[in-house]
Amino acid sequence: MRRWPTEWGAATPYVGAGLGLSIPHVDAEFDGAPDTFGYQVTGPAARVMAGVQYPVTERVSVFGEYQFTYSSNDADLDGGGSLESDVKTNALNVGLSLNF
Repeated sequence: MRRWPTEWGAATPYVGAGLGLSIPHVDAEFDGAPDTFGYQVTGPAARVMAGVQYPVTERVSVFGEYQFTYSSNDADLDGGGSLESDVKTNALNVGLSLNF
């Protein structure tokens, strides 16, 4: 995360990024095959974001941000086979934050 300091009363822009692992809970049922139920490390994951925060009072701020996440998933199924999926999400977040 990188936040640019500003004078009190001014908007504060910020950006962030991160890399990690995708560890979903894989829950799959198929007729005639063993159920797959548990956490697996399935591949890489990444997130990028950018936003701005604006103070309303000394303790309360409003913010707006954009986030993009990506994960590449290749899960092994009990009894053989696999499940592959790339998940991409986009989000616009707005809200209040409490500073303490």
